[in-house]
Amino acid sequence: LNLAYFLEEHGIPLVMVNPAHVCRSKELDDNLPTKHDAKDALVIARLAKDGRFLVPRLLHEIEADLRVGSTLKEKLRKEQTAVKNAIVRWTDRYFPEFWTVFRDLGKTALSVLEWTPLPADMAGRTVEELLEVYRQSKGMKCPQKAKIQALINTAKDSIGVTEGTAMARFEIAALVRRYRQLEAEIAALDAELKALVQTT
Repeated sequence: LNLAYFLEEHGIPLVMVNPAHVCRSKELDDNLPTKHDAKDALVIARLAKDGRFLVPRLLHEIEADLRVGSTLKEKLRKEQTAVKNAIVRWTDRYFPEFWTVFRDLGKTALSVLEWTPLPADMAGRTVEELLEVYRQSKGMKCPQKAKIQALINTAKDSIGVTEGTAMARFEIAALVRRYRQLEAEIAALDAELKALVQTT
């Protein structure tokens, strides 16, 4: 891209040749699958001379911003999926019954993982006590009482691992923080992209 924009600024036309065409065409010269810079350059020059090329479309201004933003969003989505998978693996080890109550990582599920990630954290506590705890999470106003009760019931007979819990708490806290951070970054990016589209 650096070269492409430089050439465009100086009025020098740029074309691109399909690498697959280069690979097939160079074997026609000597019937050998050899590869070196001089041979490739000659094949590319011949393809360009014969008009077997593509003219790249360089993006500018808003279009360029939209392309960069879309690429960034895709990267953030992939990272968010990876973090979510890590949370699922964590719960499968320490609280496998968690997903019998929650279907996805909504606000209530994240709040539970933030404040009471292990089944032992719910032992001896009432629904009302836990609701007050979960309301401490940002944006959490009305946790679902029925789900909390169901979670308490399943936690009593959990088959989750009970060793290494100190570092398990540290890990899940880090994962929840990163998941929320990615949610916020994606939402902010969506707002920026929407604003850019509306200016066109």
